[in-house]
Amino acid sequence: MEVAVNIADESDATNTAFAEITVGAQKVTLQDGAEVKIGSDQDSIDGTVVRFVDTASTGNITKLTVQVAAQDSDEDAIVAGSSFVDPVFGTFKVNFAGISIPTNSSDREDIKVYASGNDKMQVKFMNHRGDEKTVVFANNESTIDLADGDNDIYHVVENEAVNKSEYVVVGNQDEGYLLEVTTISNSSSGYDNDKVEFKDVFSSDTYKATISAEGVGSVTIGGLSYSLTYVGASSASEDTRQVRLNYPDSAANILIVFPTIETDKGAKLTFYEPVTINLSSHDGAGTDVVSLLFPDGDDYASAITAVPTAGGVAGNGVTINGQFLNRTTTASVTVPVGQLNYNFTAVSGNASSDQVRITLMNTANTSELAKPAILVFEEENDANAYEALQVTLGGAGTSDSPLSVSDVEATWGDGAVFDDIQSESNDDLYMSMDVFGSIITHDRTDSDQYLATISYPDEQVDALLYAGELSSAVTSSGSGSGTKELGSVHVKDTEVASVSSKNLIVVGGSCVNTLAKELLGGAACGSDFEQKTGVGAGSFLIQSFSRTGGKVATLVAGYSAADTEAGAKVLTTQTVDTTVGKKYKGTGNTVAMVDTTSA
Repeated sequence: MEVAVNIADESDATNTAFAEITVGAQKVTLQDGAEVKIGSDQDSIDGTVVRFVDTASTGNITKLTVQVAAQDSDEDAIVAGSSFVDPVFGTFKVNFAGISIPTNSSDREDIKVYASGNDKMQVKFMNHRGDEKTVVFANNESTIDLADGDNDIYHVVENEAVNKSEYVVVGNQDEGYLLEVTTISNSSSGYDNDKVEFKDVFSSDTYKATISAEGVGSVTIGGLSYSLTYVGASSASEDTRQVRLNYPDSAANILIVFPTIETDKGAKLTFYEPVTINLSSHDGAGTDVVSLLFPDGDDYASAITAVPTAGGVAGNGVTINGQFLNRTTTASVTVPVGQLNYNFTAVSGNASSDQVRITLMNTANTSELAKPAILVFEEENDANAYEALQVTLGGAGTSDSPLSVSDVEATWGDGAVFDDIQSESNDDLYMSMDVFGSIITHDRTDSDQYLATISYPDEQVDALLYAGELSSAVTSSGSGSGTKELGSVHVKDTEVASVSSKNLIVVGGSCVNTLAKELLGGAACGSDFEQKTGVGAGSFLIQSFSRTGGKVATLVAGYSAADTEAGAKVLTTQTVDTTVGKKYKGTGNTVAMVDTTSA
């Protein structure tokens, strides 16, 4: 039998000797680059690797690392509600209680994108005002357009000409609306009898414009005033008349592109398709564009500068952020906006038109999104970033090649090992999760038409992962949200009955904590507390008491709040015996403790 001596000591004063030994099976062999070996037979622990870290100059070991991996593919994850015990020393375990906002929590919302027939795609979501709607947003009549089921177009650029029955997205975030133009009336008897009206697609509310002059007016939507112009003779069909909206979030010569609509839990949704803008006449009246605004999840990103002429020659090309794009060569430039990238291409054509085509790049920034898409901006995460999800479409919109959700790409972590994980219970479902906690399910049940669901949380999700001693367990916090915590559950003193079977750390003196008062035999405040505990100003007490069922309550109480805080620091940073009957007193922030158990 092999015996190792860990500690050996003797005392002349007490005439005693002391030794701590390790016997036989407790032997652990650590060799750089090799598996950990246990016992005299040197049995390897599968999935472990030892690494010695040394300094190049001296060769001295400065750190020893033991790596642990899954032993087989059947148990290669710590699933929610389970734990993993350290296989080397066996002294601690890692518990995974789940995520702070579970998949079935009411603190999540679903944004669903799916097909309607072979040639249409639709999205279902609830806006932040609590109105839920399913709308067709992509339609193939002759081309795949951002349009409804009747091929009425969605307009996602400020000041675009909008016909009756077409749609326009106005505002941004919680001021964002999807509106249908329902009326453009131009009376032959004067502008007093003209009408321009809009309908909120989600709530069906009607917004009527105030006409101030022939072809000019304004409309108030969500508390914001939008100026408008409308054209079309009184003798012409109403379907040929058009209205343009100027947004209050922009200024003169500045144009907003792809505004957002806030969802129920705070995401921002954008309807997207490639757009072409005439920078020398964005309003149809010869007004130049000098700047473009794009949403980035946090209002609008810094303006992208745009110049419609070069060298004073109209139509020669455009300049984007200082880079000239000659229209004869259809040059392009890619510009980052938040976590996204947009490509700007000069459009060849009429020399009097300074057109630029704007397309969104995929998350890898390697190709353009040529079809309509749904963008979802997440709220700010703990890295101070506003990540986004791109729901991209595939298929031609025909019976042989129906429209489908091609992918849901994330600006954070797309393509990583946790992307498109096949479900264990349903092999037609592929799931992903990003740093904010959005869960994307790509349903491939129908091999011709995939659909997608984005489960978006009300706030950033935490993984409830804990390391604890072997006796630690995952227990419910009682929050009702499905949240689970390990070992330490915070409760008020009025809720102490709910943890009657637990060991407790009781924080605060008898003035503020009912259970502390009970443990101290009904001690009151001030002098009574000082008399019963021996703790005066500038001091604190750490004392352990017996509870029903063999449990222990350790009290941390100071004369003042600052003293209690000092005691808590000592308890959490120093070695303190919490056996029943042990009593310690401390002064200020010192760590020197006096054991007064015998006193």
